[in-house]
Amino acid sequence: MKVVIFEYVSSGVYREPLYPDLMIEADLMVNALGQGLAEADCELVLFRNPSLPPPLFDAKIIPLTEKDDWHSILEEELHLADAYIPLAPESDALLENLCLKATQTHCTLLNTAAETVRKTADKLYTLQQLKANHIPCLACDPIDACVFPMSEDRVIKPNDGIACDYTFLIRAGDIPTAEQRRYTQICQPYLPGIAASLSVIYADNSKPCILGVNRQEITINEHGCFRLDTCHVNALAHLQLDFDHLAAAVKKCFTDLVGYVGIDFIIHDNIPYILEVNPRLTTSFAGIASTTGINPCAMLLAAVCGDPLPCPKRSEFSSRTIVLSEE
Repeated sequence: MKVVIFEYVSSGVYREPLYPDLMIEADLMVNALGQGLAEADCELVLFRNPSLPPPLFDAKIIPLTEKDDWHSILEEELHLADAYIPLAPESDALLENLCLKATQTHCTLLNTAAETVRKTADKLYTLQQLKANHIPCLACDPIDACVFPMSEDRVIKPNDGIACDYTFLIRAGDIPTAEQRRYTQICQPYLPGIAASLSVIYADNSKPCILGVNRQEITINEHGCFRLDTCHVNALAHLQLDFDHLAAAVKKCFTDLVGYVGIDFIIHDNIPYILEVNPRLTTSFAGIASTTGINPCAMLLAAVCGDPLPCPKRSEFSSRTIVLSEE
């Protein structure tokens, strides 16, 4: 099977500076994905900024520069390929539009389809749907409906943001600055607890397969800015919480989820409250193979092809720490 990998930040399309922290995450996911697909006997095509070092796997490299019509080049490669997986943030419809290219070129998409990506990228809509289906999740309101100062701590962030980008803690009695309001559209209660995520493989003919129960280390600086510093893959796999029920409930709410999905949540009073659903590879993906002994790419291919998913026992998982910041 010939598979095209298009990672937005490292592809040559991204026009902002390639800061070290940004490239750590991008290359972790690209290399884990490429090595896993190669192990599954796939022939790989990778779009890659020519200023970056080569990946840690064999692939046909498509270098992109500012002068290239990358849309046409990508579509040409997709016409020649069997399958395609884009890695990109949901913000500004980037991931949605990249997923649409699979439909336009009749190439098999190794990801959730564009329509469901669009729905889950909208955090307010996602949490409203989860709440309507009685799934524990954090309350969420449009920021314009919130009157500051408030009597309790609040978190404000973009409605289609990724990770902790432009996410701010507003303490009780404080008012968001104009700069903070510029980038944020939703407001949520600040809920103390364990920041965590699930790494799930979804398929239409199998129950959800959880490959990761991960703990996240998030810091808040003196300006109230959140930052994800470290991800401990499968550090929470031992917890006796019904994560299988949670993953299945999310699938019932968004029935077209397929392939790898990350679910972020806060564990408060032993209850996981969902923050967002990410229909794409997340950073934790880079630690799945080493902590489970399973090739997640083989599971991903099976999910998309409609093959049964053999779910491993989480009691046998080890853990791995992924550091995302150079500081």
